Amino acid sequence: MEACSDVAMRTLCYEQGAALTYIEMIRAYALTKKKQRFLEKLDPSPNIRQGLQLAAVKVNELKKTLVMIKTKQQEQDPRFIHIETIDLNLGCPSPGLISEGGGPALIKRANRVKELFETLRSTWEGPVSAKMRLGMTQMEKEKKIYLKILNVAEEVGMDWITVHPKTVKDPSRDPIDLRALQECVENTSTPIIGNGLVTDEASAQTVLKTGVKGIMIARAAVADPFIFKRLKYYEETGKKLQQPTKQEYEQAFKRYLELANQAKIPQYYIEYHTRMFQLKINNQWDHFHSPKTMEQWT
Repeated sequence: MEACSDVAMRTLCYEQGAALTYIEMIRAYALTKKKQRFLEKLDPSPNIRQGLQLAAVKVNELKKTLVMIKTKQQEQDPRFIHIETIDLNLGCPSPGLISEGGGPALIKRANRVKELFETLRSTWEGPVSAKMRLGMTQMEKEKKIYLKILNVAEEVGMDWITVHPKTVKDPSRDPIDLRALQECVENTSTPIIGNGLVTDEASAQTVLKTGVKGIMIARAAVADPFIFKRLKYYEETGKKLQQPTKQEYEQAFKRYLELANQAKIPQYYIEYHTRMFQLKINNQWDHFHSPKTMEQWT
């Protein structure tokens, strides 16, 4: 969630029922080189649960970064002290990241991924995980290279793996592959978290039926943090909450601005969320929703 997962937005989602939030992806080498624009992304709060997602290709860079984070935590550095868990990015479709050999470009390199996982497991004392796709292309998906990564994760003892069951080449609005997601669940003892196009109770239940242990929500939470509350209520009662009113969305936006002011969030985050909330408030929020119905999901 680059450029939109600031601490004010994460706090708002946490207040509405999100169990765990993530600081946006940061390249591991950027932290050890103390690049200011990446250090500014570190904005953990003592009031919510949050992890940090790292992008790394080289084992030594990842280890160096993890050691630095642990040292900063021991020094009570407020930028690091409240990070609970570390996630490795194997899914971001950013061309820049892929050109570096990172993100989903790593999925076909099972040996390198194993080294990265082992470094996470041996260096970080808290939970460690990864988020992945099914590969870069349809050909990689057909070869089921993602199952090799799950085997590695189980061997190393990763705490969970989040699967976005699409390839990099799949259009963002295309349905996720539920069969592949269920295949992931059935081929490993590592807990699988499902991700992709969950926007309401029906889509959440469809994903949960694959056997995943939980759901990660990203774009659907932008301007609609109430989704966590609605899904949690449905899980506990089997009943649906009423959709938030225009006034409730306006109140949520005011709460975001209040939190952003307190945390001194950079202006570009505020401008982005202002646009997104206005779309929701004006009932124009359909840009992030898949145009295909749940019945068309495979």
